[in-house]
Amino acid sequence: DPYVIIRCEGQKVRSVVHKSTCSPAFNTKAVFYRKKSSRPISIEIYNSNVLTDSFLGQVTLAAEQGRVQKTLHLKDKGDRQDNDLPGTVTLSIETSSVLTSI
Repeated sequence: DPYVIIRCEGQKVRSVVHKSTCSPAFNTKAVFYRKKSSRPISIEIYNSNVLTDSFLGQVTLAAEQGRVQKTLHLKDKGDRQDNDLPGTVTLSIETSSVLTSI
């Protein structure tokens, strides 16, 4: 029962939980008004459980101007961040200083 949390400059957006699937299509959209566009965007994936949700992996990427689509391997968090975990996430991110262009 995975879900995703997108974090950017102290703000976060959480997707709905996708029940009974190991390959969810989150299609989660978020608009962040950013003051420091050089700070990275973090995407964390969790599995929803009754008592405690379990961490499945995360990706962190620098914000680039324009539209970017990437497929990244999930990483562990903390001091084990260089270890690839099973699974990938494909993202499409658009960064612009002009709101009407998005």
